[in-house]
Amino acid sequence: PNAAEVVQRQNQLNSTWNNLREMVDHKRDEITVAHGVQNFNIECNETIGWIHEKAKLIESTDELGNDLTGVMTLQRRLSTMERDLAAIQAKLESLQGEAERLEGEKPEEAQAIREKIAEINNVWMDLKDMLKERDEKLGEAGELQRFLGSLDHFQQWLSRTQTTIASEDIPNSLADA
Repeated sequence: PNAAEVVQRQNQLNSTWNNLREMVDHKRDEITVAHGVQNFNIECNETIGWIHEKAKLIESTDELGNDLTGVMTLQRRLSTMERDLAAIQAKLESLQGEAERLEGEKPEEAQAIREKIAEINNVWMDLKDMLKERDEKLGEAGELQRFLGSLDHFQQWLSRTQTTIASEDIPNSLADA
């Protein structure tokens, strides 16, 4: 073979090799994006499950009742839940950012990504509504407990006053008074 044929064949092989590398890089990028979409879907499903767990926890407070012990237990549960809700809120913000990035990288998945974010936001709003309702009930129960405490205090005072009045001697004359 002459030198020109060798150089031509080498250039052809280099060109084919470069094309192959470009295709591999392109495929790697596609797989990376697809992997990102799958991870996004998994994280969304886990977050929805996490929100449902918190909703069940809030629902479980229905049986606590409006007595003082129930109100105090409910207050403790709701205060520990605030930390979890802040973490869920941060996760939702992270997922929203990830959704925007993925929509740009994989436009054909944009509709499914938006639907997943909408689903999470609906579940999140339901949880927040449930929590708000429970908080209102807690406020009402607290008001009831304060009223009952005041009523009990008043009844004790009234009973003491009646006893004191009943046991006092009635003066027979102005001088005895």
